Amino acid sequence: MSVISCLTMFSLLAQRELYRPIFHYSPQNNWMNDPNGLVYYNGKYHMFYQYNPSGTQPNNMSWGHAISSDLINWDEKPVAIPAQNGVMIYSGSVVVDWNNTSGFGVNGKPPLVAIYTGKTTVEDQRIAYSNDEGLTWTNYSQNPVLNMNNNQFRDPKVIWHNESKKWIMVVSTGGFQGIPFYSSTDLKVWTPMSGFASMINRNGAWECPDFFKLPVDNDTNKSKWVLVHSVAPTAQYFIGNFDGTRFGWETADPTGLVINDFENSNYDNWIVTGNAFGTSPTLLPLAVLGNLGKGFANSTVLNAEEGQGKLVSPNFAISKNHISFLIEGGYRPTKAYIKLVVNGETVRTSTGMNEELFKWRNWDVSSFVGKTAHIEIVDSATGPWGHIKVDHILQSDGLNDHLNAGQVDYGKDFYALQSFSDMPDGRRIWLAWLNSWSYAVQIPTTPWRGIMSIPREVKLETHYGQLKLVQKPVDELKALRQNRLHFDNASINLINRALTPGMANTLFNPNFKQFELKAKIAVMNKPGFSLKFKKHGSQYAEFIFDFINQVILFDRSKSTGGNLSGNADFREIQAAPLLIENGYIDLHLFVDNCSAELFTANGQIVMSNQIFPDSNGNRVEITSLNDDFDFEEFDIWKLGDSIPLNNAVINKPLFHIYPNPVTSSSGLTIKKIDPTGGTITFKLYSAKGELISEFQSVNEFMILPRNKMPVSKGFYFLKGSDGISSQTEKVLFVGQ
Repeated sequence: MSVISCLTMFSLLAQRELYRPIFHYSPQNNWMNDPNGLVYYNGKYHMFYQYNPSGTQPNNMSWGHAISSDLINWDEKPVAIPAQNGVMIYSGSVVVDWNNTSGFGVNGKPPLVAIYTGKTTVEDQRIAYSNDEGLTWTNYSQNPVLNMNNNQFRDPKVIWHNESKKWIMVVSTGGFQGIPFYSSTDLKVWTPMSGFASMINRNGAWECPDFFKLPVDNDTNKSKWVLVHSVAPTAQYFIGNFDGTRFGWETADPTGLVINDFENSNYDNWIVTGNAFGTSPTLLPLAVLGNLGKGFANSTVLNAEEGQGKLVSPNFAISKNHISFLIEGGYRPTKAYIKLVVNGETVRTSTGMNEELFKWRNWDVSSFVGKTAHIEIVDSATGPWGHIKVDHILQSDGLNDHLNAGQVDYGKDFYALQSFSDMPDGRRIWLAWLNSWSYAVQIPTTPWRGIMSIPREVKLETHYGQLKLVQKPVDELKALRQNRLHFDNASINLINRALTPGMANTLFNPNFKQFELKAKIAVMNKPGFSLKFKKHGSQYAEFIFDFINQVILFDRSKSTGGNLSGNADFREIQAAPLLIENGYIDLHLFVDNCSAELFTANGQIVMSNQIFPDSNGNRVEITSLNDDFDFEEFDIWKLGDSIPLNNAVINKPLFHIYPNPVTSSSGLTIKKIDPTGGTITFKLYSAKGELISEFQSVNEFMILPRNKMPVSKGFYFLKGSDGISSQTEKVLFVGQ
C-alpha cells in the first residue's frame, strides 16, 4: 500500500465496509490493539502496534507497523516483530539510540531499538534492533534483559534522560498496581530505582505507562515531569519532578473548612434515616477509590444497590465561596444525589458519573455567603448504579481537585495511550487504542478489528490556579477539512435549518458522515442543549450539555451496530464534568464512521468513544433543553469528502462597544454597525447569568446609562438582539 493512496483506499473500503474509518488508522485486515514503539526518525512517524496477523481475535500477538509523514496518511508495512518460538510480543517502546550505547548500530548510523514484553508463562522485558529504519528487526541473543519471574510485569516505556546520561524505563506491574523505574547505560543491563506506588484510581490493573517532561504554560524555563498509565477504561496522570533517580508527585490535601470528612466511627450528629447508610461511615485500611483518608459515606453499607436512605447534616453558616466534596456512584440525578438546602430551598445538587471512583465536585455558593444551610445525601435508587458515596465535604475559597493529577479521558474507548519519542519540533503527541476490553472482541467490523484515536498534542496548562494536562487535536488534522459551514451569533433554530435537508436557504445536501465541529456558547441563563449526530430515524449518538448541573452526558445506546445492543457497558450513559470558563463553554468534536472524540474546556475534558450507527446515519441535530438560544460561534466541516457545500447564511455583528475595560469616568459606548437598522434590545448579565439590566438602542450611538451599569467590578455579558440576529460581548467593568 503506498502512502499517497492511504486515505483514498480507506474511502473505498468504507464504501463496502460500513464502519471503516476514514481518518483514523486501522489495519487493512485482522486484529489490532495497543500502540507500541511510537517514534519519529528520518522524516517519518513510525507506529508499531499489537497485531494478530492471523485473524480478528487477540491471539498470536506480534508487532504490526505503519509509517506516516503527516500523522494522517499511514502506510501499512509487513509485520515487524512476529510471535515465534512460544514467545508472544506484547507492548513496549522504540528509541533512536543516537549515541549507539547499545552497540547495535552499523556504518555510523544510530539503530532503532525496541524494548518490549515477551509473553510466555511469565512476562519479561526483551530488546530487538533495526538498522533499516524499522523494516526488519533482530532479537537480542541474550534476551530477556529484565525478568521478575511473574506474569504481571509488562509494557516498558524507555526514554533518554540527558541530565544523568542514562536510559530510564518505566514499566507496569499490572494487577499489583505500581510503576517500577529502572536505569541503564546500554539498554541491556538494567538497575532498579525508586518506583511509584498505587495512587487514586485502583479500580483495575495498571498498564502501559508513559513518562515525559513538558513546559508549563508554554514556558520552557518552567517544566514538570508527567507520569501517565492506563487503568481501564482510560488512564490517569501525575505531575511532579524527576531527579534522575526518583519521581516525586507534587500533591497536597485540599484546604478549607471541613463540614465532614467521615473519618470518625459515627456520622458526627448527622441524622440518618432508611436502610442504606448504616450507623457509621465505611472505614477502609487504605484510600482505594480516590477518596481521602479511610472513611466515606456509603449508601451500599446495609443492602448494596437496593438500600434506600438519607443523611442530613446539622445546619451551618456558609462562609466561603465554594463547597467542595468527593463523590462516587451512578448518574441518578433524581434518585441518588447530594444537595445543598438554603432557607428550605434546594439550591445545588450533584450526582455520580457512573464510575466507581471518587471525583471532586465544586459548588459556587458565593451568592449564599452568610446564610444558614444544610446538606442532604439521598439514595432512593435501586438496581445498577443505585448508590452514592461521598467524602470530605468542605468550604473553600477556590475550586478543589486532585492536585497535579487527573483523568485523561472520560469516555470508554481511550486505552494504552503512548507518545512519540524523538519529535523534531518539541511537541508531545500521543494516541491510543480507541477500544475497550469490555467489548473489543464484539465490535461489528470485518475483516479488521481495532482502530487508533486521532493524534493529540499534550500540554500542561494552568486553569483556575491548578496545573492540568490538556489534549488538543494536532494541527495536521486541519488538512482534512473540505467544506465549512460557519455561523456567528446564530440561534439553534437557524443552525438546524442549515443542517436539515430540503429546508429553504440551507445546504443542498447536508449529510455529515465524517465531520469536525467547533462551537462556543455563553452560558448565561441557558439550560443547555443536545447534540445528536449520525442520526437516521431513531438511530443516533447524542451528547447532552447540561449547563445547570454542569455535566456532559453521552448516550450511544441507539448506535450499537446490533452486536453490542446487549452489552450493558457499551450502552451505559457516560458522564463528564462540564467546565465553564469565563462564562463560556467550548467544544471540539471529531466524528468518523465508527468514532466520536469530544474536546472541551480547552482540552481539559475529553470523551473518546466508538459508535456503530445505522448505515444511513448522516444527520446532525441540535436541540435546546428549553427555549431557543444562540451559539456565539459554530463551525462544521466535512472531512475526507470533496463534495462541496453551498454557502450558508452567516449572521453579521450588530454592534461595537468601547472602551473595554470600562471605568466610571468613560462609561460604555455602544455603536450600531448598521445605523439604518432597527431597534436593538440589550440585556446585561453577570458572569453567573443573572440579569442586571435591560434597555434599547434606537440611534447609531448610545452611552450605557449609569442606572443600567453594574454596581460591582468584574466581567459581565452584554447581549444585543434585533429580533433576527443576536450578538454577545464580554465586558470588564473596573470602576463605578
